Amino acid sequence: MPIFPNVVEESFYELAIDYDINLKHASQVSTNAMMMLHELEKHGIGPISQKDEKFIRLGSSLYNLGSYIDAEASHQHTFYLLANRTIDGLLHKERLTVALIASFKNKELFKRNAALYQDWFGKDELSKYSLFGSIVKLAYSLNATKRDIIQSITVEPEGSELVFQILCNNDWGPEQYQAEKQKKHLEKQLKKSIELKFIRKK
Repeated sequence: MPIFPNVVEESFYELAIDYDINLKHASQVSTNAMMMLHELEKHGIGPISQKDEKFIRLGSSLYNLGSYIDAEASHQHTFYLLANRTIDGLLHKERLTVALIASFKNKELFKRNAALYQDWFGKDELSKYSLFGSIVKLAYSLNATKRDIIQSITVEPEGSELVFQILCNNDWGPEQYQAEKQKKHLEKQLKKSIELKFIRKK
């Protein structure tokens, strides 16, 4: 995946082989997350740095990695695996950041994991990474069937809510079902309600 620097890219491929990561799915989740990130940046969550982008790309590509071990406790396994495995090209704190994003299940679990390393992160950093985790969780749910149907995501404010216009090239029923369940995590972070509007590509 050319979205990573060479050393990190090689480490990512090693993880992909070891934990049977579906690269096509990982790429789509990453694309979904980046589209949402840049759209939300237009509406005040930024500024987003290159390092932030790196964390989102890696966190989304490795999201739910722990399901390889146990689907029921996948988020805890994801955090443990990424926090304790050497990833060439990432400093230890960067690896922990990726682990926090990639293992995001809800704000409470995020805080519990982050508490293990409370001296490493400032309050603003944790707030930002928790937001990134909720973006990645929604991005993952938008590829629930691994069919890569999302073509584009745009965000427009309407009154007190944000409307996510999601352009698809196929039936979106399962993706909509999952995304509607998971959007609450991002709503809490943004303190705004979100409407998901799915549109068929003509």
